[in-house]
Amino acid sequence: MPVTAALEHFTVPVQVIIDAAPSGMMLVNQEGSIVMVNQLLAQQFGYLKKELVGQPIEVLIPERFRSNHPAHRMGFFVAPEPRPMGRGRDLYGQRKDGTEFPVEIGLNPLTIHDTIYVFASLLDITEKKREEQHIAALSHRLLLATKSAHMGIWEWDVTQNILMWDSQMYALYGLPPESKSEPYSLWVNALHPDDREAAEGALQLALQGKQKFNTEFRVIWPDGSFHYIRGAGLVDRDTQGANLRMIGVNWDITAEKTAEDILRTYTGELERSNQELDDFAYITSHDLKEPLRGIYNYSTILLEDHAQDLNDDGRVRCETLCRLSRRMEELLDALLYFSRTGRTDLALQVTDLDVVLGGILETLDLSLKEHRVFLKVSQTFPKVYCDAVRIGEIFRNLITNAMKYNDKEEKWIEVGYHYGLKKDLSDSESLTDPVVFYVKDNGIGIKEKYYQGIFRIFKRLHGRDKFGGGTGMGLTITKKLVERHGGQLWVESTFGEGTTFFFTLHRNSKNAEHTESTDSVG
Repeated sequence: MPVTAALEHFTVPVQVIIDAAPSGMMLVNQEGSIVMVNQLLAQQFGYLKKELVGQPIEVLIPERFRSNHPAHRMGFFVAPEPRPMGRGRDLYGQRKDGTEFPVEIGLNPLTIHDTIYVFASLLDITEKKREEQHIAALSHRLLLATKSAHMGIWEWDVTQNILMWDSQMYALYGLPPESKSEPYSLWVNALHPDDREAAEGALQLALQGKQKFNTEFRVIWPDGSFHYIRGAGLVDRDTQGANLRMIGVNWDITAEKTAEDILRTYTGELERSNQELDDFAYITSHDLKEPLRGIYNYSTILLEDHAQDLNDDGRVRCETLCRLSRRMEELLDALLYFSRTGRTDLALQVTDLDVVLGGILETLDLSLKEHRVFLKVSQTFPKVYCDAVRIGEIFRNLITNAMKYNDKEEKWIEVGYHYGLKKDLSDSESLTDPVVFYVKDNGIGIKEKYYQGIFRIFKRLHGRDKFGGGTGMGLTITKKLVERHGGQLWVESTFGEGTTFFFTLHRNSKNAEHTESTDSVG
């Protein structure tokens, strides 16, 4: 039937209904001519409706596909039935301006006066394709990320008890992706016998909503090797709270576990070494004192009872021997005290540092006046969990140093504290934040290159008798006392202008006791 004759059989209401359809529609005869289109289809292709009626359908097809289309069209009319066009292929339409866009087309045979037509509905799927490309790009990035992290992804359909693994999951368990066993069985069978109950229990607790699934377990590969795996996952539930599925990840933590074991071994060896050094220092300093006293005593006897038998050079040598013996005894006493610092248990309790500091300042009052030092305590001190006697020693050592190493006409020392490692956290209320104490002075200062060296044993930056002398052990002992409380000691200084020593203490018993238990060997 001619195209114009066919059109006469369509009433206006039918055209109105077709124009109101949410997808593009057109009617095509067996010769491939467009008999009718709706308004949306004309707009999708950039035509007026009257421009398309009577045109061959190929005007709407990209040129590279046009030569094959008549054969596809004839194939449809040989066996006309409702079906999607180009099943399994990407389809494209071509607009009037020559641009292309992706489409989905549904075909339906329609018989009018014994003549078969094809009624086609068309959807512009540009946005759908864009979303698919975006999802594909994200999936590709996720795949790259999981592969680079050696991370496997799994999904467990709880309702049907079906577990699905990606290829990386099989690799984590030393299995080929074509393994025929069901993944859940593969997982359970791979678990180390000692870890199986805990791992499955953690999974069930997550399903019951009692805890998140985040656990570690060992697996045994087919070759017999052991590997540590960390598993984590989330439960997806419906609006009624029923479990639908779990989605999660696995990754291999064998390297981390190996590193932890090595570190644990090294730590144990270091602790034993420190203990041996501590014992050696204690024994050496203790046992050397007796022969040292003998040298001092015999030198003193020579000077007192046999001075007339000694010439000037002999007396000088004996006096030097006495002086060096006393110096050596001071060093041994300091070394002995240092070794005891690491051996003696701390008497930890809640301590009012206002009381501790008050007692220290009372004993130092005469020295402060003799050195003409003005000392300021900037605020009321808090209560902390510590050994009161040891913390008193820390304040005494730092304040004494601040007095000694000061050559200014107007000397001053400031003692204070703040919460947290940053000074702007002074109002913090968190009990986990350390208290940072400081002793600040306007003394001679310390060059930055000596910031670490000053804490080494017997280290002095000045001559033996300058600034009142000393053994060079004060800061070493102070640092050890602070560290035994789980704190840190450090210095900030401007050479020639002054120095501030900072140290931290915990406010709660949990942190202090934990550190004391792990650091008792010094």
